[in-house]
Amino acid sequence: NDTTYTIEDFESYSEYCFYIEASLSDGSSSLSNKLCLRTDLPVPPEWINADYASYTDNGSVMLSFTIDPASEYDRYRIERSNNTASGFEIIHNEYTTGNRIEYTDNDPPEGINYYFLAALNNCNEAIVYSNAASTIKLDILSDNKLIMISWNSYYEWRGGVSSYRITRNNRGYFEEIATISGSDTVYTDNLSDFLYETSQEEICFRVLAEEGFNTYVSSASSHSDIVCIEQPVRIFVPNAFTPDGNSINSIFTPVLSFTPVKFRMIIKNRSGLTLFESKDHLRGWDGTYGGRKMPED
Repeated sequence: NDTTYTIEDFESYSEYCFYIEASLSDGSSSLSNKLCLRTDLPVPPEWINADYASYTDNGSVMLSFTIDPASEYDRYRIERSNNTASGFEIIHNEYTTGNRIEYTDNDPPEGINYYFLAALNNCNEAIVYSNAASTIKLDILSDNKLIMISWNSYYEWRGGVSSYRITRNNRGYFEEIATISGSDTVYTDNLSDFLYETSQEEICFRVLAEEGFNTYVSSASSHSDIVCIEQPVRIFVPNAFTPDGNSINSIFTPVLSFTPVKFRMIIKNRSGLTLFESKDHLRGWDGTYGGRKMPED
């Protein structure tokens, strides 16, 4: 009743030929066709480097792996997990004789994800694994004018993390605002430092991790995801000022926690005469009209 047979002991770099002889009930026999194969074993890669796992603007994750160029393997698979120790799932299989594999994970789960590339033998068994490539997830908290962002350390570059570059989008594009040590995973920003520079409804942050020296490939970089916080809207209009020429509280202007798209301020006296008008939120009234100081009240 058996139709399979496994041979476990064989010589490498040899040729084996097989046929099946079926013994029939009437004493006769029947021969199958002959099948021959060589047992040459391809050279496995000595190393596989996980170059990076980097978030894109649309929330997918770009992956890159570099394979030992001396490898003769052509079967690989990418595995993903939310835990470095267990729970791996196969998300992509690839056949290639090249030494670089790039793949985009378009539907990564929430949280921190870890990716590995495995080299497979002819029996689809994983023989060599890469180091891990991990995503960077940001968290954000706001306390009055202080904005604190924190993130997980990138795991597991062979060159370690040399630095993190902090970028902020408050003017329609991301610009670098700080570079910190690769051992730090927290940065605090002060809203007062860019209060009048932003016209966005949200303030967004992103971190770029940079790898240290890697003996296998050129050092890589990885983007975190993007986190945003709603731009606080605060308007304070003072009820008095002292235009006495000492440069202290001498200009009347409202204090805004944002840069308005449109602005107009009109100051009239009690008779309804317009004394001052401005469409620039940074331009205030010095208490004069027609070159003369106006009376108090």
